[in-house]
Amino acid sequence: MLKTCTTIARSRSTTALAFSRAESAAVSEGSPVPRTQGRAQFWQNPVYVGPYVNPLLKGADYSVVDGPKPIANTFTEAKRLNEQYNIGKQIVQALNELKTAEQLYAAKLAQDEQIAAEQTKWTPKAKATKEVY
Repeated sequence: MLKTCTTIARSRSTTALAFSRAESAAVSEGSPVPRTQGRAQFWQNPVYVGPYVNPLLKGADYSVVDGPKPIANTFTEAKRLNEQYNIGKQIVQALNELKTAEQLYAAKLAQDEQIAAEQTKWTPKAKATKEVY
């Protein structure tokens, strides 16, 4: 008796959960558990949703069979290529700044070594090899 009551209680709570969510339309008749369509946690928003490009937004392929392929067929492709070009320019600029910083650091180290050598040159040398107490 107790086992059937818990089973009924579980199925009622699952049914209530299923019908309280927007996915209640995905619940099949006779099954209290909603269909998840590959998602185990149907009650939460997915962490990542793969990019879906509508074929109407992608547009037709106007390339010629034997001719050269166009760089971009659609506005979205041209926009993506423009963004990639701008990102590439930023990367090149950052690498040039890094190269300049490395050159300045190497020059600073050489200057510090030169100053240290000059100081040791003008420092008086010890005349004795043994210390007297």
